[in-house]
Amino acid sequence: MTEYTDIMRIGGLRSGEEEFVSFTKTFRIAFPVIKADLKLTTEGVCAVYVNGVFAEGHNGRLPNRVLFVGIASLLKPGDNQIRLIAGSHYYQKTADKNYRRRGERFYDVAAEALIECENEKLRIVTDGSWKAAADGVCGPAEVLTPVTVAQYDRFWRHAAYFSEKRTCEVPEPVRKLAGQGYEEFLKTLSPEYAVPVRTSKDPVGEYYALNRLEVGYLEVEYESDDFGEAVFFFDYSEKPEDFLPESKFNKVVSNLSVRVKLKPGNNTLRLVRRRAFRYMKAILSDGARILSCRLRLSSLPARGAGWFYCGDGMLNRIWEVSRHTLEVNKHLEYESCPRSEMKFFSGDGVVSALTDYYAFGESTLCDASLSCTELASAVGLRRDPTTSNDALWDYTALRIIMTVDLYRYFGDRELLRHYWKDLTDCAEWLTEKAGPDGLIYQFPVWFDVFFSVSDAVDYSCSEDRLGIKTYLNALYYEALKRMSEAAEVLEDPRKTEWSVLAGKVRDAINSRLWDESSGTYRDPQYPNILVQDGNALAALFGIADKDRAKRVLDSMESSLRTPRGNRMYSPGMTNAFHKDDISPLICGYEAEARFVCGDPKSALDLIKRCWGTMINKGAGTFWEYSPDDPDKRWNIPSHAWSSAPGYLLPAYACGIRPVLPGFETLGFCPAAGFGPFVTVVPTASGYVAARCDIREGAAEYALALPKDMGLETSLPEGSKLTVIRYE
Repeated sequence: MTEYTDIMRIGGLRSGEEEFVSFTKTFRIAFPVIKADLKLTTEGVCAVYVNGVFAEGHNGRLPNRVLFVGIASLLKPGDNQIRLIAGSHYYQKTADKNYRRRGERFYDVAAEALIECENEKLRIVTDGSWKAAADGVCGPAEVLTPVTVAQYDRFWRHAAYFSEKRTCEVPEPVRKLAGQGYEEFLKTLSPEYAVPVRTSKDPVGEYYALNRLEVGYLEVEYESDDFGEAVFFFDYSEKPEDFLPESKFNKVVSNLSVRVKLKPGNNTLRLVRRRAFRYMKAILSDGARILSCRLRLSSLPARGAGWFYCGDGMLNRIWEVSRHTLEVNKHLEYESCPRSEMKFFSGDGVVSALTDYYAFGESTLCDASLSCTELASAVGLRRDPTTSNDALWDYTALRIIMTVDLYRYFGDRELLRHYWKDLTDCAEWLTEKAGPDGLIYQFPVWFDVFFSVSDAVDYSCSEDRLGIKTYLNALYYEALKRMSEAAEVLEDPRKTEWSVLAGKVRDAINSRLWDESSGTYRDPQYPNILVQDGNALAALFGIADKDRAKRVLDSMESSLRTPRGNRMYSPGMTNAFHKDDISPLICGYEAEARFVCGDPKSALDLIKRCWGTMINKGAGTFWEYSPDDPDKRWNIPSHAWSSAPGYLLPAYACGIRPVLPGFETLGFCPAAGFGPFVTVVPTASGYVAARCDIREGAAEYALALPKDMGLETSLPEGSKLTVIRYE
């Protein structure tokens, strides 16, 4: 029997001229507020106002996603009001386009506010007592259906928190060891606004630019002689010349444009649709003028202040851009890109979460992302093990890896237990696909009776990467190892079964896919092609022994290297999507493999070639793919899976990694030959700072860490270490 909460979805259908419906609740608070939080889910865009002040917005991209925002500072003793302004969809409904299946717009909002005062606690939920207003008509909100207990437990309890606190408290010994550069960095964290600068004007409109891509809600102060209209176009190209005139706007830019009505006189408008852009064009009616504009930034606030700085200016810039690339993709969940593909994918999430742990010390967004159930293939969920008609088979294994990473870095046994059923479903699904030899054969994905083939059998979105692939089977092997590891933590008797099966898969990869003549792993369908992904993962996951791993990495260097990174395929690949591009995702895995296999010099060289090329082409955020071309830029210039240097540099170059879950014990294993450097990592057990100074050719390390944190070290020969413990 379905159980329900007392939180009601309120809303209904409206078909008048006014696009938005507002829902309001007025209530009285008798005492000063100590803490107050609001959770909200909606089927469309929705802005939260508390006592007339904008708190945050919901983008309405996925059903059941929950906005969780602190509102204590906006409340006061006396009368208070929460106002929810709901729109129909992430895209704006216009006269000729309707992004709902119906001819009318649909509104659906559910919310819960928990308010703790000095001598009372209040709980306010959406129900029939809320007032609705639209098209000039006011009345009671229409009660639709209650939120179920299952929905509440899955989504509401695991929402990521938009804290009102925008500063990070860093222990003094960490700040002192990190030095003045870190102090200056701390002053730049969590700005509230970015200001677009007007760059040009033509007879049609005005152009504005930000220093780099940002995400938020546009606020415009304007004056108008009469009633009129404004249209705002948003683009996140890397260069102004890539910002096409409106007559040639691509479909996404056109869909993301926002059209608003203007009133006479001096006024301020705030767009409730969250937008990502670097360049903007504003077209206003005659007699209307923009006086000023700013972007209220919107991403999950930093709770930890990770940092990296070294003697190589390019690596410093790469780390900073990696951090920002993730930052603009942090909202209700990890988004793959902040413009049109604002959804969580587990293939992106592995990298996103690791960069989050090092740059922000954050785990709640990983939890919120894992709670996603929509687009099951994209988030890696699998329920029916006998079904093969699903895209992105690799994302199932990556979900397992991402979840166990969360345990490794934060040590939350109960969170691991919460997702255990998901993980066992995923493991069973993958195992069902394996043949007698233990390897998975990738079949085409068919979606309907007319055999409309999917173009997304794996991360490359290629329908051609079929058959037995080293890449998919390496992920399968690692997923089985992670399942065995997690089973031991949760005392699940299947630990041994998964461990034995992992060994079988490893042996099969080495016996069937290893090509001795080339010193690489080869996919049977492409025996003459060297593929980057499978070989990088075989070295990273330990499928290849030490000697084979060296041969693999040497072969990749000689066959795939370009001045702009390492290619995904050796010459001769003709039918794979992105065959002529560099993949920052897979270059990240290859760089990690090079670190793990004891070659930090080549790992750092690959990072500078791949990510440095994007920076040299003007990147303010890192791209989904990078054209293997000296001049071309990628048209999706912000993608979370390309943020790998955000964790690779502090984790491997500086050597800060967990030995025991949650950093109960810290491993400090700095790369030989790398220095000087300073890094700060906000771990689950407290801040850690590491410093390396080079004196008379020898490395002298200093490490600041909590007094109760265990420590294991592996230092380069001839180096020294000073350990500073703090309370």
